[in-house]
Amino acid sequence: MISTRLVTIYRQWLNIVEVHSFLTRRFIAKAASINASLKTGICLDVGAGTAPYRQEISKLFAVRRYIAVDFTPRGSLDVIADARALPIRDQSVDLVVCFEVLQHIAEYYTVLDEIRRVLRPRGSLIVSFPFIYGECGVVDFRRWTVAGMAQELERRGLVLVSSTRHGGVLYVITNILIWAVRHILPGSRATWRSPRTAVAYCREGLLAFLTFPLVLLSWVAIAVDRLLPAFGCYTGALIFSQMSQTKDECLRGGAVCQLNGS
Repeated sequence: MISTRLVTIYRQWLNIVEVHSFLTRRFIAKAASINASLKTGICLDVGAGTAPYRQEISKLFAVRRYIAVDFTPRGSLDVIADARALPIRDQSVDLVVCFEVLQHIAEYYTVLDEIRRVLRPRGSLIVSFPFIYGECGVVDFRRWTVAGMAQELERRGLVLVSSTRHGGVLYVITNILIWAVRHILPGSRATWRSPRTAVAYCREGLLAFLTFPLVLLSWVAIAVDRLLPAFGCYTGALIFSQMSQTKDECLRGGAVCQLNGS
């Protein structure tokens, strides 16, 4: 009970102080305002982990049913499944969210195909992914630019509605420093799926103390980056996209979209 409470407090603290979490929540709110005219009955969170944005998404998109999916059992999950073979009916989901997942799956394209399969016509997708960022704490295969991910989505009939980059040069530098500090101590590849021990708690507490000045610096960096011209240097990005049309409409219109069986 105490350990669970400590984990909860720690995650709430991260949600408050981390720039990445702030940027993600702000983008979710922006996407919801764009999506205001469309109804969101079912939201599918692919690779949900601890489902950190469940509350915001459910409220802002007026979600009636939120389904958190991951392959490792956790109390925050609703379905235990492989993202490459989702146990969800075709065209049954109004909104899919997928935060920092695709880089961990070798066959990422199968996940995108599954997302396209389960989305209703005019359904929406919010996806986040890294670009200039150190190797993550679990198996890590690749990085994308915004243009690269947009192309992947367009091939599946998803049209980019809005996108945002995480910071610029200064924010990249501060994140590299934070990443370096976090990987100095033993056990750097521990993740939320790892067993929670006293040593793990001590390590996380020490890392929070050591990186706090850099976290504060990252807020300054993100503010300054907004004043500078945009460069192709950012830690990662978020994309909000929507299914452009049904398969039949795509074939009749001769649109260039890659759909299963087309």
